[in-house]
Amino acid sequence: MNSTIILFAIILLIFVIFLILISFIFLNKQKNNDLEYRFRYLGIVPVNNLHGEVSNQNVAMQRVLRARLQEIKKLEKGGFHSKIDNLLLRSGAKYKFQRYIINSLILFIISAIISYMATFNVFLSIIIAIAPGAFAQRIYLSIKAARRQKQFTAEFAGALDIIVRGVTVGLSINESMKTVAYEAQGPVSEEFKRIVDGQAMGIDFDVVLEEAIHRMPTPEFRFFSIVMQIQRQTGGSMAKTLADLSSLLRGRKEMRDKITALSSEAKSSATIIGILPIGITGLLWGLDPKFLDPLFNTTVGNFMIGCAVALMLAGALIMKSMINFKI
Repeated sequence: MNSTIILFAIILLIFVIFLILISFIFLNKQKNNDLEYRFRYLGIVPVNNLHGEVSNQNVAMQRVLRARLQEIKKLEKGGFHSKIDNLLLRSGAKYKFQRYIINSLILFIISAIISYMATFNVFLSIIIAIAPGAFAQRIYLSIKAARRQKQFTAEFAGALDIIVRGVTVGLSINESMKTVAYEAQGPVSEEFKRIVDGQAMGIDFDVVLEEAIHRMPTPEFRFFSIVMQIQRQTGGSMAKTLADLSSLLRGRKEMRDKITALSSEAKSSATIIGILPIGITGLLWGLDPKFLDPLFNTTVGNFMIGCAVALMLAGALIMKSMINFKI
């Protein structure tokens, strides 16, 4: 009996690993090079395809773009303190790293007290309290940062249109950004106010943009800041470039909405399939609790529960990779 269980466990483990590998393949197929896509959209030929007809300015612009993105990635890599500081900036939180640590300790203590009142076991209470103390605030800030970035991206195209119109009628970039700062709403207004205020205080424009990228690390805003920096160094048609970027943003939003509409049925089906086993188990438990005793009171039953959970997680991962599209 034991040898049969071990063999079955090995086969199931191989099957789960196979499913996970398939899911990663799906995820990798969906990855694309956003930088190359923007190059082609804006008429910039990739370096490895350059020929004599491409201007030297085009080559220099692309190389500066690549070097700047590498610098941004290096700046984002840091220790725990740096990561938390970046998370606080991106979420728009009004407190600093020290307050984050204090809040985590408070959550840990409260969770430990509640756990001890439920279990009367000091060691188990400490183990249970580690999760909310270490991850609860970070998860909350991550969700808040994601929502803030999503709202910023949705309103950013309109801000670019305001800048393009201002530059077209003869206003400077600074005046156009000031108009965005005081006429836009939400995260767009906040970020452009910080940029305008930083310039008013005499901070170098490149430094102001670097700080803005840390607060709002969306691909669209990164590209905007890079274009602004390059334009100050090499010149060029700022209005046309920003107009193209605005059109790209609107096209991405339209495609995102279309994908959401087309994949809604698949997401609903995946949700029902995921909830169905749990619902049926709860229904059987409510009708006859003793009916499920072999699952909870025997080794084979516990093993089958573990296998079922593993298969459900693998299936959920595969379904998520199949309906998750990167734009």
